[in-house]
Amino acid sequence: MAAGCVIAKRRNLISKAVLGTVILVLMLLMLLKPDEYIKAAADGIKLFCVSVLPAMFPFVFFSQILILCGMQESFSKPFTRPVKFLFNSPPEGAFIMVMSFISGYPIGAKLCADLYNKGVLSKEDVKNIIP
Repeated sequence: MAAGCVIAKRRNLISKAVLGTVILVLMLLMLLKPDEYIKAAADGIKLFCVSVLPAMFPFVFFSQILILCGMQESFSKPFTRPVKFLFNSPPEGAFIMVMSFISGYPIGAKLCADLYNKGVLSKEDVKNIIP
């Protein structure tokens, strides 16, 4: 048993050393040719501003408005029974499910976090809603 533990520790050390070496080489390449990496970073920021932000902003904004107005309860009433049956979650879970269907997974995770931080959902409820 001890020999297996030693081998596992060596593999772990070797994998950490390889990963550290790869990261070090990448950092050196960035220092040697910063123009290429600065351009790539600028392209990534531009892509985010042109594509991702306009697509996500309306969903994030309006879902937050619905939560601040307390509309998640009335918005989720028609879906309360199926969500309770399927996921064993409170009515707010239906609001999160519908908003996730409309706008995608990241919004659902954000709404779960927001409602958890407000004390509307418990830790168990969040675990049931987001697998």
